Amino acid sequence: MSIQPLKALTAYSLSNTDMKAIKKRLHDGKTVRPIENAWQKAKTIALRFYKALDTPIALSCYLLLKNDDITGLINLSVNPLNYEDMTKFADDYAAVSFLKKYEGFPLKLRQDTKLAAIKSTVHCEYLCDKTNRRLRNCDFSQSQLDILIKASNLISSVLQSCPTVADILQKDGIPSFGPGVSSSCKGRYTSVYNKLDSDLHVTATAVPYAKSLLNLCPRLIPSYPESSKEDLDIEGHFSLPYDLLVIPGNSFTTVPKNAKTDRPICIEPHLNMVLQKMYGGVISKRLQRFGIDTRTQHSVNVKLAKSCSIDGQMATIDLSSASDTISSELVRNLLPDDWFNTLNNIRSQSTRYGDVDRINSKFSSMGNGFTFELETLLFWAISAACLETLDIPRKGNLSVFGDDIVVHIDAADLLVDTLESCGFVINKDKSFSTGYFRESCGSDYWAGFNIRPYFLKKEIINAQNLIEIANGIRHYASRRMCGLFSDLRFKGVWHCVLDDITLNEQCIGPSSLGDTVIWAQLNELNDAVVPTHVDGICYAVCVLDKGNRIRPHNRFLTGALMTSRSPVMELGCQFSVDDGSPMSKKHRGNSSTRKVTRVAIPVGIDALSWL
Repeated sequence: MSIQPLKALTAYSLSNTDMKAIKKRLHDGKTVRPIENAWQKAKTIALRFYKALDTPIALSCYLLLKNDDITGLINLSVNPLNYEDMTKFADDYAAVSFLKKYEGFPLKLRQDTKLAAIKSTVHCEYLCDKTNRRLRNCDFSQSQLDILIKASNLISSVLQSCPTVADILQKDGIPSFGPGVSSSCKGRYTSVYNKLDSDLHVTATAVPYAKSLLNLCPRLIPSYPESSKEDLDIEGHFSLPYDLLVIPGNSFTTVPKNAKTDRPICIEPHLNMVLQKMYGGVISKRLQRFGIDTRTQHSVNVKLAKSCSIDGQMATIDLSSASDTISSELVRNLLPDDWFNTLNNIRSQSTRYGDVDRINSKFSSMGNGFTFELETLLFWAISAACLETLDIPRKGNLSVFGDDIVVHIDAADLLVDTLESCGFVINKDKSFSTGYFRESCGSDYWAGFNIRPYFLKKEIINAQNLIEIANGIRHYASRRMCGLFSDLRFKGVWHCVLDDITLNEQCIGPSSLGDTVIWAQLNELNDAVVPTHVDGICYAVCVLDKGNRIRPHNRFLTGALMTSRSPVMELGCQFSVDDGSPMSKKHRGNSSTRKVTRVAIPVGIDALSWL
């Protein structure tokens, strides 16, 4: 049979099940090849990126990186209010942002990011202590007090009465631990299984809550019997012996944030974390009745940031170190007594820095299970109180997600003044009330256009990292062309990334397969591997002769479902089915051989042409 024309190779929409199967096959079939001279490769990519942008700011970045002046490079910034042209700002913004979050700078060149995080924490404690003294002395103007009273009333309306541990368990069932570490479950082993087998650390003030929790939910006790034991015979309510290990509080540590500073967090006592997440969940649910859903509010903020970058009707406000500047006295004054007492008892009132324990002036930190929900509640209430003071309705004029606030433009100045009087620090680099630029929840818009820059974050350790970078560059290039094409200026950068990827590692496919494949079109890479749909079954193949012939690729087909009669398959050729193959009878029929009647390749849809 003659070879069918190219149109026989068609784009095919695979099901989610097929996509997961291909993803697993590609992931399992790969071997991780390390990259030598990782910093040199990252530097080469960055220099090529600056060269593609070709602006005075990009040239400054180029020279700073060329001379290994990393401090000067990461401290370089641009202000959108100084620009009138979106393209020029987007280019300069991309230049100064490219390496701002890179984690792989050589030790001799990088800043001491942990020291910067410690200094930030000390400064935040100073601010909280100052705010606590102001609140105790009532050192506020009458107008500021009026706003705080309104905020307190709003919070009372949201929270209502504080539930007991039993109330929460009865409504929500078995509590969750969360994905992070705890005081007794650290390192790589932080799964639910590991946490269920960890010591029961708790602070002294949280002991009554912990006892109630363990009596009602004994599965959290490490010695809980395994249900697989045949002789297990438990009926009705029962309790198990356990030992609570009382510790003073949480412990300070840092995690990577950007090239300037780490992010300060605290590791909470094991059972405190469970209790904190329980009450954080209650706060989140009760906020939903007032239009704030922490599960989806991120997308609401993004939509509002986009719209107000066009009409200028709203301002985006972001805070620096928001969770670390929530003072204990502010929470005491704004929350109802029963809620404050409960949250105060299950939080860590002291933090260990090395070998020293220090009483906290802040109420909670990153790492606490209710910090995010609490700060969302506080900032929503203060913002809503400012709107109420100015007789501006809340609906459509306010959205809060953590410390990202989108508020009506007329209330922006009053809100900023109120927040600063409460000890919070406005992040002026990310807060905007004039001009065409708005930023919220990691989305950047100029007059409705998404100009979010690409950040090279991970250190380049292996070939898989290069595929991730190549896809990131491709995605950014298409974003710069509003999703219609890929910006041709970045094609050289894209190829520069792929130069160190061997042919065997060049598996191309759609973005729905994630970073297991390179997002590319068939004519962009020679002899690339493609996840392909052959008569209803998915395989990895090489596409030859511009798509008329395919060749099974053994590297990704260990235990393949198909064996061809020849190394190269044409449309219409025979192939046999392996024993035990899951190929359905619909495609197999009664014969052990089949003709290749249809080849569908799910690529080319997401990888937009360079223009």
